[in-house]
Formats: sequence, structure tokens, C-alpha cells
Amino acid sequence: MSDIVWTGYTRILLKSDNEPAILKLSVEPLKQLRINGLDQVMSENAPEYDPQSNGMAEAAVKSWKGMFRTHRSALEERLKAKIHVKHPIVTWLVKWSGDVLMWTVKGLDGLTAYNRVRGKPFKTRLPAMGELVRFKLRPKEPVANS
Repeated sequence: MSDIVWTGYTRILLKSDNEPAILKLSVEPLKQLRINGLDQVMSENAPEYDPQSNGMAEAAVKSWKGMFRTHRSALEERLKAKIHVKHPIVTWLVKWSGDVLMWTVKGLDGLTAYNRVRGKPFKTRLPAMGELVRFKLRPKEPVANS
């Protein structure tokens, strides 16, 4: 819910394919989003047992799968090893792929979520999953003890 509010949209349409788990998951967020003051919050359920009726969701899943395969392949190449599906890194890779997709996919208004919230395009190069990132603190920056 916080991610939806963070994107800056004031009108939200939650679509589902009538799966019982998804329906249960979407009921509470709908109530909370209405309470949080969004202008318009609606839900739309696809006809039962018809995967083609929910084209946008199917396209989003297809995009995510492609992003996941790309990042997994790059990580396997970097590690020079095959990553088993049950390896704990896969859980992180699933989230990472979704986050990268969120930063790069444009909405119907032609803006990414970052552009909509910040008012400028996202130009920072994101490191690939498992990529080593070296940095050096500037002398005047305080070092947090955590």
C-alpha cells in the first residue's frame, strides 16, 4: 500500500484474476487506500478462468519474467555457477527484478514512478544483482555507527 501511495497516483484501479488468495490480499488494501485519501480506488476482476481477459497483468508478468531471467543469467555468468531455484539469493533476485522494472517501466502518462514523484527522470546507473560496488565516504560526511 505504501508503494502505491508513494507513486503519486491519486486514482487507482486494482485488477485481479479472481484467484482466492489475490482477492483476499486486495480487499484490505482497497479499504486502507480509501482511508488514506486517494481520489478514486476501484477494483476490477477478470472473468473466471480466462487468462487472456487480463492482458495488462499478463504483460506485466511477462515483463517481470524477462527482467528476472536477464538478472539471473547475468548473476550466473558473474559467479560462473548455476543458481538453483531454491537458493536464498533467488528471493532477493525476485524483489530486485521487480524494483528495477518499477524504475524503468513507463505508465500510461509516459512517466516512470520516479519521474512522477521527483519531477525528473531517473538517470542513475543501477548495479546489477551481485555486482561489487565500491565507494569512499567524503571526509566531511559523518559515519553512522550501525
